[in-house]
Amino acid sequence: MDRGYVDFERLYRFTLSSAFFVVRTKSNVLLQRRYSHPVDKATGVRSDHSVILTSIGSAKAYPDVLRRVSYLDVETRKRFKFLTNNFALPALTIAKIYKCRWQVELFFKWIKQHLRIKAFYGTSENAVKTQIWIAVSVYVLVAIVRQAPGAGGEPLPDSTDFERDAFRENARFTGTSSAGLRKRFRRFRQPVDSVRLLAGH
Repeated sequence: MDRGYVDFERLYRFTLSSAFFVVRTKSNVLLQRRYSHPVDKATGVRSDHSVILTSIGSAKAYPDVLRRVSYLDVETRKRFKFLTNNFALPALTIAKIYKCRWQVELFFKWIKQHLRIKAFYGTSENAVKTQIWIAVSVYVLVAIVRQAPGAGGEPLPDSTDFERDAFRENARFTGTSSAGLRKRFRRFRQPVDSVRLLAGH
């Protein structure tokens, strides 16, 4: 989770559910150190502390002890500070877990750039996931076909092209005009944030 999602009330629900999290802490989060754990600074880890929240609102939302790991990226020379409720994993592993989240960010960036899903016919979690997986599957199938000999290596179309073609095929199969199908489904099309729904917000 990114530092934009530091919601201590929600994070405490994770703790109560026996789940663990790793987030970046903000500079305005007031913490008090309770214990310092030994670290190997050669790995990039600069500190590993047990801390508690000291501001009234934050301490009420998350009354338990947290773990703060400070890490220096040797490539960018940037220092990162993470908060987690996991005291079992090594401090370096905590830093690597957060680094892996960028792979998730890149996946959503790819979805936005290539699939360009702007609206859904259904807004339930299952409906959103289903349309995204269908769009990804169609994109991959088209990519495989384009790699076949004699395909010409043309650029892949956007998901809007898939949607338009799907309407045409459905109209041809059902005997209903493409405009009629669009009108029928328009009342179900509501803009929705796919990242928010998939993340459970």
